[in-house]
Amino acid sequence: MWTLAEGVHLCRRLERRLTPAGFAIALTGSILLKGKSYKDLDLVVYPLSTKSVQIPLCYEALRLVGLLPLVPVERVHARWRKLGSEDTKHVEVWCLGRRRIDIFILK
Repeated sequence: MWTLAEGVHLCRRLERRLTPAGFAIALTGSILLKGKSYKDLDLVVYPLSTKSVQIPLCYEALRLVGLLPLVPVERVHARWRKLGSEDTKHVEVWCLGRRRIDIFILK
């Protein structure tokens, strides 16, 4: 389970790494609305400027905090297609230990 306090704590840690890489972070989903989630933590990563968006720098910042990629955007989209969705937003599944984090990356 994720709690609001854990989500905020992780966002603060991530913000320290993401800001120098040109990104910021926002908390969303069940954690924000209900204060807890039994499934995952939903985060939105967005560029501070769209002039020069360098996703590899974002990935490096996520890894420096201990997050590991689990499901890339292509596999997320493939799953959605099987379910009949044509959604194309950039969503990846990462993990911190055994805990799931859905990361929405805006470009």
